[in-house]
Order: sequence, then structure tokens, then C-alpha cells
Amino acid sequence: MDAAILPRNIKIDWLRFQVVTYDSLFFRKVRDIIGLPFEKQQKVSVNDARETNVRALNKVWHEAWEFQGSLLCIKYPPTGIDEPFRFLVDLNGSTLDALSFDKISNLLYFSHLDTTFTANRIDI
Repeated sequence: MDAAILPRNIKIDWLRFQVVTYDSLFFRKVRDIIGLPFEKQQKVSVNDARETNVRALNKVWHEAWEFQGSLLCIKYPPTGIDEPFRFLVDLNGSTLDALSFDKISNLLYFSHLDTTFTANRIDI
């Protein structure tokens, strides 16, 4: 008796990575690729940071944008110092369900091309 092979579909349930880059337009490009309505989080005062900073995932970021529990965060370089921008992309399962596999792979490919790409979490 031969058993039929079950179809396999790849699904990413969580995606978190950080990018360090000198490209100041990186955030806009990522939002264009994702194409979902991320909204800027309200600024929260943190004891050890300036009033304008936001705490996300146990780190302090200058800006954080949220959509259904997913985050896009930015940390700007100090003024007048030639240092790169730091970006965090943290997409949960409900957000990833709204994206096609092509968009997800395009996001990873585009992000991987930059100065430093660090994948912190990919649940498949």
C-alpha cells in the first residue's frame, strides 16, 4: 500500500531582525515593501532616556511604529557624528498573515543587502 505525500506549505509565524545602515530612507522603503498601516506609537517617558524616546523590546528607540502588535523601530545616530542608523523589524504571525510570501522574501532580501543584518528570530 502506497501512502500519498502530504503537501507542505512554508509559513513564517514570527520575524524579527535588526539592520544597521547609513541609508536614511531605509525605514520608508521597508514600510513601502510591507504596505501595512503602521502607526507611530505615543512617546513614553523613560527614566534613563530623553522624553522623546520609546521603549520597545527592552531597548530604547527614538521612534517606534506599531501594527497589530508588530513593531518597526528607529534609532537615529547622534547629531554631527558619522554613525549609522539602527532599525528593528519585529513582525508577529497576525501581521505576517497579511503579507504574501513574495513580500516577506523581498523584505528579507532588501534588508540583507545593507551594512549589517542580524536575524534575531525567525519562526517557520
